[in-house]
Amino acid sequence: MSFVKATVAAIAVAAVSATTAAARDQVHIAGSSTVLPYASIVAEAFGENFDFPTPIVEGGGSGAGRKRMCEGVGLNTIDIANSSSLMKEEQWTTCEATVGKVTEVRIGYDGITFSTRLENTGFEDLTPEQIYLALGPDKMSLAIRVVYRSEERTLTEEEVQQAEIELLRHLENTIGARLRSS
Repeated sequence: MSFVKATVAAIAVAAVSATTAAARDQVHIAGSSTVLPYASIVAEAFGENFDFPTPIVEGGGSGAGRKRMCEGVGLNTIDIANSSSLMKEEQWTTCEATVGKVTEVRIGYDGITFSTRLENTGFEDLTPEQIYLALGPDKMSLAIRVVYRSEERTLTEEEVQQAEIELLRHLENTIGARLRSS
């Protein structure tokens, strides 16, 4: 099942629940700004394919969306909270005490990728340190892909290993990074 179909199905369930819980015409969704563009597309597809009005989708951030969802059930609350981060166990317990059973539907996983056409240049100048620091102080894990290459010739295995050692040493000295044990 595609992401759009799975998400539309999740909204359909919420629509039925929302209409039985309160006399409101539309499903209200709020939360993650990261998820907002995707959620808007899915809401439009839902409105075009089901006999319910198109859901109202708002941003505001994952935490704000979860907070609004956990405020209660009724006309002045949201039905679905979009979140690009997990709810803490304590938040989950408090929320269920207020609104009843909460169901998590995972649609996908997000990440950061840097992509460019081969003929475009510039990304190779980004250092792992710059990328790590751009993620912010609360991020503790970074996965990077390193391409070792020379414009003149094929690198030897020893040259690649030495470059990797130097890279790891640099990351450790500049940002305190270290490899996770496998």
